[in-house]
Amino acid sequence: MLLLWEEYVFSCKAKGKEYCSYPTFCLLYRKYRVKISFTNHIKRKPGEIIEVDWSGPTMYFYDGFNQTKRVAYLFVATLPYSQKNLCRSYYKNG
Repeated sequence: MLLLWEEYVFSCKAKGKEYCSYPTFCLLYRKYRVKISFTNHIKRKPGEIIEVDWSGPTMYFYDGFNQTKRVAYLFVATLPYSQKNLCRSYYKNG
């Protein structure tokens, strides 16, 4: 918000106009946001894109069946159109 206000002040000064204080700017901006109900919509077809990534640091767990320490990785995939998430863990002997 502070950066937005500073840009607003810079713009007003460049045009030779008066500007409001930061608290007033914040109040007016909150009222404006409620009024416009802004959302950011990216047009996509269902199933067209999947976003994937490894999640967080490597983890370790103890496999009691094999009596071994294993390394685990968490893989996350999201379908942006439906916002459905898929989480899977993968592990190997460590």
